[in-house]
Amino acid sequence: PWTGANREPNATYGQAGILTKITYPTGGSTSFEYEGNRDGGGNLIGGVRIKKITTADGNNGNPDIIKKFEYLKSDGTSSAVVQGTPLYLNTTQTFNGLYNWLCTHLTRTGGNGSALTFTKGSHVSYTRVTEFLGNDGLGGKSVYYYTAPLDPKILAPPYPPSTSYEYK
Repeated sequence: PWTGANREPNATYGQAGILTKITYPTGGSTSFEYEGNRDGGGNLIGGVRIKKITTADGNNGNPDIIKKFEYLKSDGTSSAVVQGTPLYLNTTQTFNGLYNWLCTHLTRTGGNGSALTFTKGSHVSYTRVTEFLGNDGLGGKSVYYYTAPLDPKILAPPYPPSTSYEYK
């Protein structure tokens, strides 16, 4: 095990420096609340996603417009599609039959060696997102469906992907 490089996800640190509020010249504002990305097993997988958006007009005493988001399939399981586990350590072996020896190559990098070109740099996509209106969800809901690449390539570090196939 390598020491000094804890790369475990931390939802609190993931929100450092992130946009939390926009205040408009009219006095209104929009606030953003985030939560950590989670996989199908409920495990933190790094990065953050929107949990709640609150918009206030700031002048007329109108009720806030609240939108909450849920990232679940219709069966209640997570709709997350993880695009490859971040790869910081890679081991390869080469066998030379002429001299009858096995050589192990260890590559350790500071950046992720997984290909993330399919998701605009994110390592997770969600195939179903439900938007609830109102703090209690009684204002209705909208369900959005998305596609996600199912077979991301894992590249041997430190080689970046040569071609991006993202929609432009």
